Amino acid sequence: MVLDTNVLVSGIFWTGNEAKVIERCKKGKYTNIASPYTLGEFEKVISKERFALTREEIENLIELVLSFSIILIPSQKVSIIKKDPNDNMFIDCALAGSAGYIISGDSHLLDISKYKGIKILTAKKFLEGQA
Repeated sequence: MVLDTNVLVSGIFWTGNEAKVIERCKKGKYTNIASPYTLGEFEKVISKERFALTREEIENLIELVLSFSIILIPSQKVSIIKKDPNDNMFIDCALAGSAGYIISGDSHLLDISKYKGIKILTAKKFLEGQA
C-alpha cells in the first residue's frame, strides 16, 4: 500500500482511521511503499511552522515512517492528475511497488478511485473493507 502525505500526517498527529492504518503498518500487517519524493514531501509538511517540531523530532518521525516502509525509486512517472501534478508521485510509487491500494484523503487522488488495478481509498473505506 501507499500512504499519502496527509494520511501519514493525520495518522501520526491525531487519532482516527489514519492512525489505525499506521498502527497496523507499525505492527507489520501492512507495508507502506514510499519513494524519496514522497518522503521529501512528508518532511516538507512536518517541517512547517504550525507543527513547531525540532529538527530531531522531524528526523524521528521520518525514522518512524521508514520503520514500516520500503523505499523504491519509481522507474516511470505518470501524468494522470492534472490539477495537482505532485500527487502523481503516489501513483508512481504504487506502480513501482505493485501496491494494491493508495490510502489518501486527497480529492485529486480519490476522484480517480482506481488506476491499473490500484484502488484509491480513504483510510475509513480501506479499514471497512479489511474488517
